Amino acid sequence: MRIVHFSTTKCAGGPYRLVSLLNKHSNLEVNLIDLKRWDIYPHDIIYEEEKEKAYELANNADIIHFHNYYDQNSRFFTGLDFKKLKRKGVKFLCQYRSEPQTISLNTKATVSEIINYDIPTIVIAQYPERFYPNSQVVPNAVPSNETLYMPGENNIEYDILFSPTKSAGAWEKRWDTKGSSETLDIMNKLKKSNNCRVKLLKGKPVSEVLREKQKARIVLDDMVTGSYHMSGIEAICQAKAVLCYIDHRILHVLQEISGAFQVPFVNVRLEEAYHVLKHLVENHDLTKEIGCEGRKWIDQYWSEEIIVNHYVEIYNKLIDNPFLVKRQESLRVERDHEKYFSLTLPDIIYNCRSERFLASLSFRDKFIYLKRLHRKKMIKFRNRLGEKLKDLSLNYLPIPVIAFLKRIYSFLLRENN
Repeated sequence: MRIVHFSTTKCAGGPYRLVSLLNKHSNLEVNLIDLKRWDIYPHDIIYEEEKEKAYELANNADIIHFHNYYDQNSRFFTGLDFKKLKRKGVKFLCQYRSEPQTISLNTKATVSEIINYDIPTIVIAQYPERFYPNSQVVPNAVPSNETLYMPGENNIEYDILFSPTKSAGAWEKRWDTKGSSETLDIMNKLKKSNNCRVKLLKGKPVSEVLREKQKARIVLDDMVTGSYHMSGIEAICQAKAVLCYIDHRILHVLQEISGAFQVPFVNVRLEEAYHVLKHLVENHDLTKEIGCEGRKWIDQYWSEEIIVNHYVEIYNKLIDNPFLVKRQESLRVERDHEKYFSLTLPDIIYNCRSERFLASLSFRDKFIYLKRLHRKKMIKFRNRLGEKLKDLSLNYLPIPVIAFLKRIYSFLLRENN
């Protein structure tokens, strides 16, 4: 069976990791075609650089596996005729790795179109699964036996490491955040009060991030939204104590997909993280034991072979009867009470947490926080104002008004540099 994966975005390196595991543990012939070079993640074939090879692989495929998008009209991979391949009998599959709104922004398709693709779909067992009620839920692939994913050699250099890929504040975006600035505030507070060694990594190649993680005692994942991410699973593989907030929906999904009653994360919210971290930083043996138990969990419930079996089973269903690729009965999100516990209630809780956080700040801290939260908008406004002040379009305004606008521009220029 020949399977070709297509990805138009980085997808946190997920497609490459999956393809590498399938090639390692199955008899399938599997390739990944990335639209362009991402630099921070490994590649198999880059479409912009190897089009002829991509054409050959696609035209000889039994299954085409899309990641985060599906486009019969080949708007991204121009030159490939996906419609023709579908008529020829090639089976199509789409795997969701983000919420519908994010995919919509990247593909220009509507949310309704994305949720209702006319091909079988699957979704990773993280926060996006609740938005795709028709998709079969699958584990996110992690090559847990590769050297960089294994526990380090006790060369601990940091007490706490955090490597966010998202810059949004905790209460700025519902899902597209890991609370970077708020988490960094907690790390800096621990650094000052407990002489704690902390490490922040941003925008580095995944190989470098993994090497640095091996040197940490504790790794921080997303303590805001209610979902773990690939970053957390990586650190669990490395036998690290990983802090992450797991809401009731993700807890249920993890238990159903893995078959394990326990989850390997230290389940803690951002609001309690300082005190939890303070205790863990002071108890090295405890963090080591938590990490070792997490690695045992990976080997027993999330091993390379177990993950590959999930996908091989889906591919076999796809060939035999595509209608068999569907949402598991135990993970349904269709009836009103299922939607309430999976979608509505978590959002209500998140909004309450946001309100409590802002209410707890002093006026000065609230101003600083909101300024940081809306920094991008302020910069955009500042730049537009600066352009207006340069041309003649404001000459019709009274001189005092123009002077006032210039003072605002100077203030924004000072505050956002």
